[in-house]
Amino acid sequence: MATAFGFVRPTEQGRKIEFNAAVAATLDAPEGSGSYTYTVPFTTETATASNAQHTDSIAVSGMRLVDGVWYAQIVGATTNKENAYPEPGAAVYTVLSGAFDQVP
Repeated sequence: MATAFGFVRPTEQGRKIEFNAAVAATLDAPEGSGSYTYTVPFTTETATASNAQHTDSIAVSGMRLVDGVWYAQIVGATTNKENAYPEPGAAVYTVLSGAFDQVP
């Protein structure tokens, strides 16, 4: 695993968050299993994932961290590994949301 690195930048519409992270996924199913590491760019903006063949894509939007509300939705997108369950090479995304402590 690697340390995640990114930025929190103030904008007129709230704080924009962007970072890259190594995400480990262990899949255990009768149809296939294994441990995989994905490099995923996360953002409060829009992330687009595409499949390995670049014939299908999925866009998902986040929500900036707003002062006083301290809530954000962070999204990330990548392509599934070519031998991973349940859909090898599929476009995949993740959504992280929640409340945060006040940013200095």
